Amino acid sequence: MFRFSKLIRNSRQVLARRKICTWLLAALMVACGTTAPAIGDVWYVDNENGQDTNSGRTQEIGAQAAGPFRTINRALAAAKLGDTIVLAKNESPYREVITFAGSDNSGFPGQPFRLIGNGAVLSGTQEILPGQWQSIGDGIYECRPADGAFQQLYLGARPASFQSLTQGTLSELQPLGWTLIDGRLYFRTEDGMLPNMYDLHYAAAQTGITLYLVRHVSIENLTIQGFWQDGINAHDNVRDTKVVGVTVRGNGRSGISVGGSSRLDVVSSLIGDNWHNQVRAEGVSHVRLLGSNVLANGHGEAKYQLDQGQITEEVPVVNAPIERRLQAVPVRQASPGSVLEPSATPTRSSRLFYDDAIYR
Repeated sequence: MFRFSKLIRNSRQVLARRKICTWLLAALMVACGTTAPAIGDVWYVDNENGQDTNSGRTQEIGAQAAGPFRTINRALAAAKLGDTIVLAKNESPYREVITFAGSDNSGFPGQPFRLIGNGAVLSGTQEILPGQWQSIGDGIYECRPADGAFQQLYLGARPASFQSLTQGTLSELQPLGWTLIDGRLYFRTEDGMLPNMYDLHYAAAQTGITLYLVRHVSIENLTIQGFWQDGINAHDNVRDTKVVGVTVRGNGRSGISVGGSSRLDVVSSLIGDNWHNQVRAEGVSHVRLLGSNVLANGHGEAKYQLDQGQITEEVPVVNAPIERRLQAVPVRQASPGSVLEPSATPTRSSRLFYDDAIYR
């Protein structure tokens, strides 16, 4: 027993020394003006065909546990400095809350830690069961979600039409409309219909992606929707980090929130239909919008919320399909490259996507 405990302590000490050496190597390369060598591994995730007991090293399932992981969190736990995580795009969304934290989820200058979404969806919604609804008369039903500070009611794949009402004006709620009063969610059905005859979901998970104490991170080509607080939250001390070609929509408090001393670049992305604010910045944070489209179509038409933070639009919207502005999926490892196409024609009215990515 004593030898076993000693072996565990020695193993932990070796891992700690390796992590310190890796960071010292990165710091030395920055000081010398060089970039890190291409040493990152690629981890594959498939939420329909993968298993978290697989190796995560291959896209295809094979012998001896070869194949992708099932969850993004499993890949984040396996990954280390400068790695890349590649998601399979499936019909069903990834229903997870994920966090990038510390050195293992960071990258090098010129070699970021990458999450490549391939157009997949990360969703925080949950089905409202028939027993959760209570009738208050005249086709209006109420339910109490897990969190009632901010919310979104989804009717099918999209948020339902929100109305700003009070208890005194609740009778004005329109069919298929919803409102939030004192932490309770209200929905009005059509004549002769019950709530369980609709595909209704509410925002059950808090935040889709949290970034904390990370550097050189790139999140690419992913849709984040249906979280009651934020789609993406750069909590604090996030530097040299960007989201590229993402769609952040249908979240409760905001699409993207940046706090503390964080710095975040939002590149060639689309942010809209978030209930309270689209982008918020607090503390001494700074959000740079580079070729990104932020729509004023939330509750109260509020685009930005500033609490001492800074939001700047530095590059106009780029009118080009997302596939032309992102790199192909790497075969082995991450590699640096440009994400904007200089020849594209900029326009402020562009919605960036040619599919049904925007709800209204």
